[in-house]
Amino acid sequence: MTGPKSRSSPFLTVDTHGTRILGRRRRISSRKSTRERMHTRGYIAPEVMDTGNVTVKSNMYSLGVLIIEIATGDRCPSDESSGRSYIENAVNTWMQGSNVELKYPSLEAGFIQQVECWINIGLNCVDIQPERRPTIGQIMHFLETKSANPEYYYYGEFIMSSESSITAWSSSEMRNQANELKALESMLSDASAEPTKLSYALLKSVTRNFSRMIGRGGFGAVYLGILPKGKVAVKKLCILQDLSNNAFVDEIVCLKKAHHSNVVRLLGYCAVAHGELMEVNGTHVIAEETQRLLCFEYVPNGDLQNYIKEKCAGHEWQIRYQMIKGICHGLHYLHKQRITHLDLKPENVLLDANMEPKITDFGLSRFLAEGESIIVTKQIFGTRGSIAPELINSGEISFKSDIYGLGVIITKLLTRDNNYDFENWHKTLEVGCSQEKRCVEIARKCVEYDQHKRPTMDEIMQELNEMENTIQEKKPSVVQKWRNNLSSSLKGHWRQRKDRN
Repeated sequence: MTGPKSRSSPFLTVDTHGTRILGRRRRISSRKSTRERMHTRGYIAPEVMDTGNVTVKSNMYSLGVLIIEIATGDRCPSDESSGRSYIENAVNTWMQGSNVELKYPSLEAGFIQQVECWINIGLNCVDIQPERRPTIGQIMHFLETKSANPEYYYYGEFIMSSESSITAWSSSEMRNQANELKALESMLSDASAEPTKLSYALLKSVTRNFSRMIGRGGFGAVYLGILPKGKVAVKKLCILQDLSNNAFVDEIVCLKKAHHSNVVRLLGYCAVAHGELMEVNGTHVIAEETQRLLCFEYVPNGDLQNYIKEKCAGHEWQIRYQMIKGICHGLHYLHKQRITHLDLKPENVLLDANMEPKITDFGLSRFLAEGESIIVTKQIFGTRGSIAPELINSGEISFKSDIYGLGVIITKLLTRDNNYDFENWHKTLEVGCSQEKRCVEIARKCVEYDQHKRPTMDEIMQELNEMENTIQEKKPSVVQKWRNNLSSSLKGHWRQRKDRN
């Protein structure tokens, strides 16, 4: 019985009975050995060239080369050694960061993601190990069900695996990056894992050459990092800032000490110097430029400042109270660890998928030694409106500096306004319950001009706990409510019967 004819192609044809590789048809079951050498060697799978073994996955290698050619616009040389160098160069270029935006400047963001995704598919197809290459069925399923959604191109099943042996043709540095990526992925599921040193090349790669900014602060920008099995946030600190290496180290030390659900988690850090040719006073010199980066868990719901501005008005008090309590828990933990944040404000509180608050941005944080209560500094950093008066007036740093910032945050959550009347907000606020009233009192105490009149975090947590215990005591249990209602009903029933008699 003759099988169906397949369409001819100079490079690749697949039908139900056989495989045509590079214009020459081979009927195969799973593997066939051949010693015949083909002409367009750059498209031939390495196992075919090395051992003569032909499988269906050999076709996928050829398809991968074609996809890379189309996506990058660079043609693969026809000879074997140049073809392998072409693939190795494609891998190196991709791991160092996507250049799609530079190559195709007129493309919109969604189409840039599509090109990046197809490069990933092509790279998977040219994996040196055939069993790790996708099948044509997987690619067709992707085309038919997933590819219509541009957002999927960021998170699709064809993101190159950290275990891919495609790096076997690359340098040891490339293999190290693959191991780094695998280790970083494992940290996302292991809350006990300690922050680790990460390479600049890896962070540049996962952020697509720092192409998708998700936040910006006074000390740098934050970029989204895409891993095969998760996301991270990479903070790239400003190069031209009046902060020394010691300040960067202090921030890492503080973050490594902070293991709490209401504090954003540090995954890794990087500091690397690059030499750059610059002209200084008419003379060209090689200037050393230091890149400092921090890698954090990704927190998806933005910061508290934006929440107050955009969403807070429609939310019930209990949601805002849970945020206040979460921030208090986080700050209480930091103070127990002898860490003072010094830049506590709504912009530095992130909200996770469950709207749980997480304190972030420890660029100004200080560690106070045991027995040390006040530090005096000449450098005044921070955000006006959230900085404690004593820090502005005399450079005094203490745990009470953070309490002032906490009071500002609580006030903004109470008023649901970022631009409230500092002196009179409590006079016009409509208070709905006793819990809300107590929070008003806490907020007012926290922003006292005299730092000695502000409460400590221990005192604030004690007041919150007492308030919740009081509320619980006033709330009868469901069973007790049912018993009370039943008792009242029975009493009324017997009273009616007695009256009739």
